[in-house]
Amino acid sequence: MIDFNRPPVVGTELAFFQEALESGKLCGDGAFTKKVSDWFSSRFHVKHVYMTTSCTSALEMASWLCDLKSGDEVIMPSYTFVSTADAFVLRGAKIVFVDIRKDGNPETHMPEIDYDKMEEAISERTKAVIPVDIGGIPCDYEKIFEIVEKKRSLFHPMESDGTLLSDLSARIQKAIGRVAVVADCAHSLGASRIVNGRKTSCGAIADFSSFSFHAVKNF
Repeated sequence: MIDFNRPPVVGTELAFFQEALESGKLCGDGAFTKKVSDWFSSRFHVKHVYMTTSCTSALEMASWLCDLKSGDEVIMPSYTFVSTADAFVLRGAKIVFVDIRKDGNPETHMPEIDYDKMEEAISERTKAVIPVDIGGIPCDYEKIFEIVEKKRSLFHPMESDGTLLSDLSARIQKAIGRVAVVADCAHSLGASRIVNGRKTSCGAIADFSSFSFHAVKNF
């Protein structure tokens, strides 16, 4: 029998909790936050790592950085968890759900987003696509980037309204120059995929990637 949610306990956890409590830094960039960020960056070859309270919060941060607004569209597979959509609905964006492939990958049988339908759904209102990795298996990011590059002419970066966030988001959109790829990697911590002939860790492929340390995730 495989338990649904039974995280391992190795015996050192209480000492770490006590150390964290006694440090007086229970939020912000405490010692354990930095340790995890450094470990994650080194282990998975990801240059910029920021710890949040959850994968949902990380997705929300990505939606803020992209400065999504009412009228903007975000494409994602219908086979996902509610948080994938909520993070962008909270910014007023319209979610465009795309079905998963009927056959899936013949080797993995992963319920991947239907890449042809994703391509058809991209319009001048599309600001981001949200690939969702399932069961430790990454999406076909080479295919996704091929599609968003092909649709580059439809993308119109925002202009800053002079506020700090708007200025940052305008710079990000102009630097990317196409629909942003914001990967929901909650299920694929530690996974990798061959990209441009090189084995590349999830987190170092998409424009933004969000992970989860939730107990039911493969971590």
